[in-house]
Amino acid sequence: MRPIIILDIDMPNMNGYEVMKALKDNPGTVDTPVVVLTGVEIDGSNVNSRSLGASEYVIKSVGLEKLY
Repeated sequence: MRPIIILDIDMPNMNGYEVMKALKDNPGTVDTPVVVLTGVEIDGSNVNSRSLGASEYVIKSVGLEKLY
C-alpha cells in the first residue's frame, strides 16, 4: 500500500509549504502524494500548493466528500 500525506497549510513552527518543499527535496518522499486539506482558502494557496507538488487541494467546508 502506498502512503499518502494529508497536510494543512497553517501549522505552528513550519507551514505546509515548507513541509511540501522538504518532502519534494527528499529522495525518499519525492513521489509521496500530498493532499492539502485546509480550513481557510488563502489567496493563491491552491496555486502555491500545486506548484510545490500537491496532488490535490481540498477546502474542509466544501470539499470533504472529495477526500473520502
